Amino acid sequence: YQAIGNELKISKQRVCQIIVAGKKRNLDQSKWTHGLSSRNAKLMDKLDIKSTNEAIIEINSGKIIPHRFPNFGRKSYVDLCKWLGVDPKPDKAGHCPHCGK
Repeated sequence: YQAIGNELKISKQRVCQIIVAGKKRNLDQSKWTHGLSSRNAKLMDKLDIKSTNEAIIEINSGKIIPHRFPNFGRKSYVDLCKWLGVDPKPDKAGHCPHCGK
């Protein structure tokens, strides 16, 4: 790291940070949620959904709807549906943001 840092005129710690960040980025790209917004990817992790098929099933069953989860509104829902290739269900006006009813 020191030799690379000397050549690039940066510290060896910065070289290490760049290498670690690159490895993390490669790991993130290998996940099935690659290309999905971080908000939606976190929701998939929270719900322990492991594939696009599982996510599609959860959307079609009505488990994943806007405002049922914190920081998951209509825009995030539509983005998730678009990413999965599913038509979003029409918005139900007047439902509770906490329980989804």
